[in-house]
Amino acid sequence: MELKAAVITVAALVCALGAAESATAPHTTAVVRGAVFSDTGQPLPYANVFFIDGFEGAMCAADGRFAVTVTTFGERTLVASYIAREIKTKVLNVSPGDTVYVEFTLGESPIELEEIVATASAYDLADRETASLNSLDVVRTPGAAADVFRALQTFPGLVQVDEGAGLFVRGGDVSETLTLLDRATVGYPYRYSSPTGGFFGMFDPFLLSGIHFSTGAFPARYGNALSAVVDLESKGFTSLRSMSFTVSLAGISVLGSMPIGRNWGIRVAGNRTHTGLLFRLNGGLDDFEKVPQSIDGSFSLNGKFGHSGSVKLFGFASEDGIAADVETPTHDGTYQGTGRTFLGNLTFSHLTSDRFHIRGSLSGTEYSQSSNLGILALEINDLSEKARIDASLDLGSAVTLNSGLEVEGRSSDVDGTVPGDENDFSVGADSLLFSTRYRSLRTGYYVELDTRFVNRLLLNVGIRADHESNSSDFCIDPRISTVFKMTEHGGMKLAWGVYHQFPAPEYHDPVSGNPGLGPMTSMHIVAGYDYERRSLRVRTEAYYKHYRDLLLNHETLNYVNDGYGYARGLDVFAKASLGVAEGRIAYTYLRARRMEFDKTLLAPADFDITHTVNVVLNVPLPQGFEASTAFRYASGKPFTPAPMAHNSKRLPGYMKWDVALTKLHAFPGNSLAVFFISVANVLNRGNIRDYIFSPDYSERTEVKSYFRRSIYFGVAITLS
Repeated sequence: MELKAAVITVAALVCALGAAESATAPHTTAVVRGAVFSDTGQPLPYANVFFIDGFEGAMCAADGRFAVTVTTFGERTLVASYIAREIKTKVLNVSPGDTVYVEFTLGESPIELEEIVATASAYDLADRETASLNSLDVVRTPGAAADVFRALQTFPGLVQVDEGAGLFVRGGDVSETLTLLDRATVGYPYRYSSPTGGFFGMFDPFLLSGIHFSTGAFPARYGNALSAVVDLESKGFTSLRSMSFTVSLAGISVLGSMPIGRNWGIRVAGNRTHTGLLFRLNGGLDDFEKVPQSIDGSFSLNGKFGHSGSVKLFGFASEDGIAADVETPTHDGTYQGTGRTFLGNLTFSHLTSDRFHIRGSLSGTEYSQSSNLGILALEINDLSEKARIDASLDLGSAVTLNSGLEVEGRSSDVDGTVPGDENDFSVGADSLLFSTRYRSLRTGYYVELDTRFVNRLLLNVGIRADHESNSSDFCIDPRISTVFKMTEHGGMKLAWGVYHQFPAPEYHDPVSGNPGLGPMTSMHIVAGYDYERRSLRVRTEAYYKHYRDLLLNHETLNYVNDGYGYARGLDVFAKASLGVAEGRIAYTYLRARRMEFDKTLLAPADFDITHTVNVVLNVPLPQGFEASTAFRYASGKPFTPAPMAHNSKRLPGYMKWDVALTKLHAFPGNSLAVFFISVANVLNRGNIRDYIFSPDYSERTEVKSYFRRSIYFGVAITLS
């Protein structure tokens, strides 16, 4: 009923506006003509041009030109806007019978919403990737709930095993994706943590100036990760005084920035999320004793020194909690979970000469989590401290030497009990007792050589060495990647590399784990072709990953490094402007097989989802409106229907269609308001995301989507 009411309301509003405009049309008019260009001089087709103090407006033609008939005169403010570009205003004096000509030039990055790059198998040697998102794109992606990780899930190489934000990349578990913020390790980058990551990512997209996302074959500068890297960078120095507010159905957030003199600036941000109204409107409130809610705050002090030096002090703190009713064949009860994160980081960057660039960071992260359900009672306290320094030296003749050193200490305490059978949480069931005190020191060093052979061949060769004190293991990881530009518009990419990752602290427990476990290993091979011409970008990549030294259950030692497996697949990505619309499509084929933990034979991995298709389409409309839609289809993920029949059956296919409508309204002085409303799961499809079995597998309970059809709306206002 809520969806029907919303549709009727929007339709009535559109009709009312149209009627009002017709009723007030005078006999005397004026015409405002002009054109909208990019900062490179190219016309911007289908840009929006409209007056902020009335309803007159138009959409640019394919050559960037427009004409607006004016019925109200005097001093008028005209606005021009375009996807992912500046919003510009001009004040015009319009009289009856006038013909006024005006031009707009729109640069990139509106109001400091810098680009967030998200690419497959990224190579820093290559030209700047254009498969990208910016902060507004994250907000505009239907179904992403303004979450960076959920928006990344619409790109190729990622599968979604549930309705959370966990990043499962190219046959790798969520724990195999390394997350960094300003080069500080973020061990728990999710809110409402779960075995599949968490329901949302930790960081607001408007806190970030960039994301480098690599789905495989990443260079030697990144270590202790088997599958992928998400490298986030917080916003730096600001020369603008601004304030932003976002109010939505699920919470409120405030962001502010202020320069201090010529060389310093501060940023502050706070978010309060409470999903009570969201569940009350869309249903599901009765499933919670305490609805999902969180609070976080951040502070950064940014400074510049000399001609090319910068320093940044960043602090972040968050807390989240949930209490949800859970029904299983063995236990009905309430899951209670809380999580807290504290992060501090001091970074500097300095270009000491035209050829030498040095960067460094000192960081600390503390995380605590409490989980309770039936026999499950677990407390995790994790502390990480890290120092890192990176240097680049230009050797001339298109050759650059990169090198770096990082030292990371980790202390982790895990206490409590977990079910011996993952499906049996009943009180009195078999359980495993944890009392882990894990202490380790990891040292990593890398060296890379970037070089260009003629103009068409780019090469990165690197080697990495890591040592971990707890296991006393020493790893050597060679890596190489090449980009060969075959034509002006396209080129081949080839990459190969070896990667190691040390097991999580709980597996080193002396009672329920094995203190002698060594690192896990993967080898990546990637081949692809990239084509770009005008508004079309197509990328195709095939890959193969071989795993060894995975953790396997053992009768006396609990775990040993005897597991192995592989993943192979194909990723296809296309992004284009189609008339008035801009869209992208991502297809992922995956076959992942593993022998690990209780799987004593090679079997499909829990995240082996064969086919995934994501389609995102944005259509600009007159008067600053934009409609967008996202569609996802995925093959059913595997499940185990009987003892020892590991992942031999598959769930029904997953399908979800989301739509959204946004309205941009510009104020004089570069201020902006974005109104948004979205409908998730328009078809009201009850996707089955899992089955829970009784201990003897005689009873099966369906676990369906958290939301059926649901509505979400709000407004974001930026004043600067």
